[in-house]
Amino acid sequence: MSELWNVRAEIMVQPEDFASGDTLGFMNIVTWASSAETAQEKIEHYFKSFDWHIVGVEEAKVLDVDHIYEDEEFHGMTERANANPEAIICGTFHSYKVN
Repeated sequence: MSELWNVRAEIMVQPEDFASGDTLGFMNIVTWASSAETAQEKIEHYFKSFDWHIVGVEEAKVLDVDHIYEDEEFHGMTERANANPEAIICGTFHSYKVN
């Protein structure tokens, strides 16, 4: 049975993908899956098309589709995913520099 998942992951992207040139950051991703593992696999497959990679998963949890989330961006992500069982909705990429 598919459920709506939020995966907060550390992502490695290509230097030209963002104006900052940063290649590491965190992102919330919302998608339908039957488990945390299948959600991550689905996201990794999608990210391959951008040559992005999941470095690690900070948190993966099932979301309540009827809950109204206070964060406007996150609420919008859940609404969009709720309307499309094939969706992979990515939030803001929060980058950081490596020393």
